[in-house]
Amino acid sequence: MVVTTILAFFVARERGHWRLWQALLFIAGFLIVDLAYFGSNLMRIPYGGWFPIAVAIVFFIIMSTWRRGGELLAGQTDQDAVTIKQLVQDLAREKTARVPGTAIFLTPRMKNTPPALHHHIERNRALQKQVVLLTVLGEDVPRIPQQERLEVEKLNEGFYRVILHYGYMQHTNVPSDLAACTGKNLEIDLNEATYYVERQSLVHGRRKGGMIGWRDRLLGFMMRNSIDVTATYHIPSDQTVELGLRIRI
Repeated sequence: MVVTTILAFFVARERGHWRLWQALLFIAGFLIVDLAYFGSNLMRIPYGGWFPIAVAIVFFIIMSTWRRGGELLAGQTDQDAVTIKQLVQDLAREKTARVPGTAIFLTPRMKNTPPALHHHIERNRALQKQVVLLTVLGEDVPRIPQQERLEVEKLNEGFYRVILHYGYMQHTNVPSDLAACTGKNLEIDLNEATYYVERQSLVHGRRKGGMIGWRDRLLGFMMRNSIDVTATYHIPSDQTVELGLRIRI
């Protein structure tokens, strides 16, 4: 109850644009009652009240480790990210072979290219003629109409950026919605396309600004047991290639 009251204060200030004295006056009455209840319950901690507190601490550690680890992973991989223009120049300079087919790279990045794309080029010395950078976004609305779900942007040299929008009550089906690209000047043979997914694994060893070792191991455990994105997005497993990236955070 105390936490909820404090959150209400920030909502009133940041969303409601209340003046400081108005927000303080609003929560003062609630805090008097809430703190009285809180103080009386402190005496119950030695007699079993410690258990829900311990459970809350465990869940807080798990959630904060996942969030902080995600921020560190994103920051580390963003250091090596390049723009489409720079990548096209690198392909021309290195005379990278462009082979027939379509490569669909799943990436949360809306601007730069994903690390999996560079890894693919480095290891295979070749790249498909048509490359789709696919981003799936979950929106804060229940449903996104079919006609508003798909965005297609044509880039340079056979590169396309595709964004799929889903509401939080909708099931994600990437191949089904990619079929609608035909009407947006992007032809994809979904039976022949190859999906590329990043599989990140942590290298233990603390970096400056990173997390302590046991939190790194906890994050690695959660990443290994996270939901398979191919199953979530209904991507055919026989058309999927996982590219492993070892990252130290």
